[in-house]
Amino acid sequence: MLSTISPLLIYHANCLDGFGAACAAVAHFGTEGCELFEGRHGDLPPDVANRTLYLLDFSYKREVLRTLCQQSQQVVIIDHHLSAAEDLAGLESEIDNLRLHFDMEQSGATLSWRYFHPHSAVPELLLDIEDRDLWRFTRPESIDVTTALSSYPFEIARWQQWMAQPAMRQQLQQEGAVINRFRSQMVERYKRRAFEADICGYRVPVVNAPSEITSELLGELSQQRPFAASYQDMVDKRSWSLRSNGKQGVNVAEIATRFGGGGHRNAAGFSTAVTLPFPLNPT
Repeated sequence: MLSTISPLLIYHANCLDGFGAACAAVAHFGTEGCELFEGRHGDLPPDVANRTLYLLDFSYKREVLRTLCQQSQQVVIIDHHLSAAEDLAGLESEIDNLRLHFDMEQSGATLSWRYFHPHSAVPELLLDIEDRDLWRFTRPESIDVTTALSSYPFEIARWQQWMAQPAMRQQLQQEGAVINRFRSQMVERYKRRAFEADICGYRVPVVNAPSEITSELLGELSQQRPFAASYQDMVDKRSWSLRSNGKQGVNVAEIATRFGGGGHRNAAGFSTAVTLPFPLNPT
């Protein structure tokens, strides 16, 4: 049963950046001083009555958020997704107990750390996560470190240990390098399975592929193309990921928003019915 006293932290589920943001908040509140909830787009929010609510690397749609603000004591959003910032623009001036902290130049994890620990340096681990999440790769080991992180269960205690002991980063880098050697082979295999299809008027490469290689796979398929798309079929929906390259690529957040999803300019996602055929267009 959820406590009505401690803050409720809703973080982006199944996401290194989202879990990193949660770890940053837990480092402030303590493991016994807050409760965690995995936020998934399209799912209903938990009971937030009379609670202080932090949304980390995650946001609900505008009207859902209005309801949450009515039910809770305070809502603080710490996020960097462009589509969410656009959707919630101006809402803070309408709702007294809402605070918005958006910065598209940082990741959710580093934003959260700087919010909760303004006088402490951001841990190297979270900087690695930001480097990959924003697709910058200015830190040479970040892709291997973050791959290693993904190979472990998302556990607060384990991540706290890694953040507190920077020397363990070398071990993670070595583990991730081996995993990435295999992932590179998977990317090459799935590139050969891509086919051409129309999405919102764009002729683009599309592939049915596992989420574990989505970013790398679509990063290669989208070269010299408007964008690339991958999908996975669930029991009740088809989950889509879109990627484009730099300023020359299409703003895929705009496309995802048309389907009820969202994301960044060069990385976004949405869901459709499993049976929705090509050409793919919003209904």
